[in-house]
Amino acid sequence: MALGGAAAIAVGAACAATGPARAQTKQSQADVQYVAKAPAGDKCSGCAMFQPPEGCQGVEGKISPEGWCSLYTPKA
Repeated sequence: MALGGAAAIAVGAACAATGPARAQTKQSQADVQYVAKAPAGDKCSGCAMFQPPEGCQGVEGKISPEGWCSLYTPKA
């Protein structure tokens, strides 16, 4: 019985080590100088990281399509 428990722990540890990679941590809006209204023409809606309707792959919280931050990367 004890051997079975040890084997189960070993299998569980192996699965944890080979599981899916953790999601990349998003940055705070303050850290990336996010503003809800872009001062120039480079808006979040034109960024490759923007996730409609109000999300971003790299920044936490609600993101306005009219906003801007230092991670801005034009869509290809």
